[in-house]
Amino acid sequence: MAFVSASEIIGNTSPRRHSSAGIVLATDKQRASGQQYFAVRISLSRELADRARFILGDRVDVMFDIEGRRCLLRRVNEGGWRLHKAGGNGASDGARLNIKFKYSTGLPSVKESVSITDYEIAPEGIIFGIPEEASFERNLRDEEGETEGRTWGASGLR
Repeated sequence: MAFVSASEIIGNTSPRRHSSAGIVLATDKQRASGQQYFAVRISLSRELADRARFILGDRVDVMFDIEGRRCLLRRVNEGGWRLHKAGGNGASDGARLNIKFKYSTGLPSVKESVSITDYEIAPEGIIFGIPEEASFERNLRDEEGETEGRTWGASGLR
C-alpha cells in the first residue's frame, strides 16, 4: 500500500482558505471556561483597515441598520470592541483585524463565512451591506435551533 498526499486527494488547496475580500462576516462557534457559544466575527483586510485608518487596538462600535441591511463600523473612545489580529498572538503583521462579540438574536448570522467586497469608507467609518443569505431572526449556525440563548458545558446543553 502506498501513501497518498492529502493535498493530492483534495486538489492541492489549502485546508484553511484565507479571503482577500475587504470584509468577511461569519458566525463562529466559541468555547470559553468550558462553555460553548456562538459569536459574530467581522474581519477586515489589512488594506481596508489601513485605508479607513483603523489600527490594531482601536475601539470600534458595530451598528446595524436591519431594515436597510447595512452595518457601520465606527471608531469610538469608550465602549465598543477592540480590533485584534486574526489568529491570536502568533499572527503575522499582515494579518486581518477582527471584531468578535457574542451572538444574540437581532444580530446577523450566516451559515458559512461570507466575503464582502462592496463597502464604503465614509467620514463616520466603514459602511457595508449585510448579504441576503444572512438572517437577523435566527442563528444559521445552530443546526438544531435548540441552543438559542443557552450554552453547553462539559455535560451538555444547559
